[in-house]
Amino acid sequence: MDWQFFAEILAPLLLGLAVQCYKRLAGGARPMEPFLFLAAQLWLIHVCGFGTFAALSFVLVILGGYAVCACKTSVSGRPLPYGLAALFIAYLGYWALEKYAVPLCSGGPFAASRSWAESFAAHVSPLAVVGISYMGFKLVHFHVDRNAGAIEKPNAIEVVNWLLFFPSIVAGPMQRFQDWQRQRAQSPAGLDDFVRGAEELLLGLFMKFALANGIRGFSLAALGPGPISIASPRQLAVAALIYPAYLYFDFAGYSNIAIGTGRFWGISLPENFRYPYVSRNLAEFWNRWHISLSQLLRDYLYYPISLALKRRAFFRSHTNFAAALPLILTFVTVGFWHGLTVGYIVYGFIHGVGLGYIAITRRWKSESAFSRWWHSSKLGYLCAVLINYGYVAVSFCFFALSDADLLILYQRWRHILPPIVR
Repeated sequence: MDWQFFAEILAPLLLGLAVQCYKRLAGGARPMEPFLFLAAQLWLIHVCGFGTFAALSFVLVILGGYAVCACKTSVSGRPLPYGLAALFIAYLGYWALEKYAVPLCSGGPFAASRSWAESFAAHVSPLAVVGISYMGFKLVHFHVDRNAGAIEKPNAIEVVNWLLFFPSIVAGPMQRFQDWQRQRAQSPAGLDDFVRGAEELLLGLFMKFALANGIRGFSLAALGPGPISIASPRQLAVAALIYPAYLYFDFAGYSNIAIGTGRFWGISLPENFRYPYVSRNLAEFWNRWHISLSQLLRDYLYYPISLALKRRAFFRSHTNFAAALPLILTFVTVGFWHGLTVGYIVYGFIHGVGLGYIAITRRWKSESAFSRWWHSSKLGYLCAVLINYGYVAVSFCFFALSDADLLILYQRWRHILPPIVR
């Protein structure tokens, strides 16, 4: 435990300080600093057990090749198209292979029916790198913005540094490359950065190790198949209502640790949580929860889907359907992105339907007395917050529990479910 704490908390701080000292001492001429920065990220990823030497080498070849193609331009001034597309597709294929193929073959439906499944998983698992999903999302953002001309004169080594930045590699926050590029060109971090970083770090440690760990035992996160099969409905309801608070303290705590650690590297990562449970509805919730991911989903998934549907005559004449479907497709995709389980897909579908309902009802523009009271009174606000929290808590049940746990609950209570669900 002590070594893990040193490797994941203290080592990044010390290495960040060392790189910032070198950057300050070297002054304007510091050609080796980006390479030292990259070496430090690779070392941290390896010693923390997030990737083997073979996995890091494999990923580095793909990302490095992509970065070089993205930064070199053709005669027309555009990025080199064919190499860029080939390496981008190669990385997306690797992302899908690591994220879905290995779990599917090692524990999914193919494991029992195909003899090559275990051998396949054994050969691919050593090439897995933790955080590959977040790197994939960042790469999608970079690829789209670079091709659109929104990223100017990127440096290949900085692209790789940005993708592999250790403090945010596991769960974000996900910083856009333009912001990274601007910050890396600035002066080295100063005392104010270190003080603010220490404050964020201490807050994150308190949230994650004191608050989250303190309530975890009372939440769904601590329940296994045994307790779920015998727990009373009241116990399960209490555990389900506590789980969103646990998840917030754990996830937001990690984000604060990442933001605080990033300050010691001269990087100000974006805010990732802004009191999500004071939201009146799901739309507000997703503007406050995992903000960096929400914005990437909005810009690179929801908007393209919405625009594509609006070009079709059917959706132009069925505006409510056109308003709701892009949100449902976006969040079902989010479910698939988390993993190949029924629970994750249902979790995404619940959020997509809720957001779709909000998109439709906003078009009604009701001016009733109840609507005015609901939106202007403190009691209406409190009721909306409680309803939204309950809705989120129900969705998180599917996020927290495995398919086996959900099956146990279904078998216990299927007799009280509507016929269409049985």
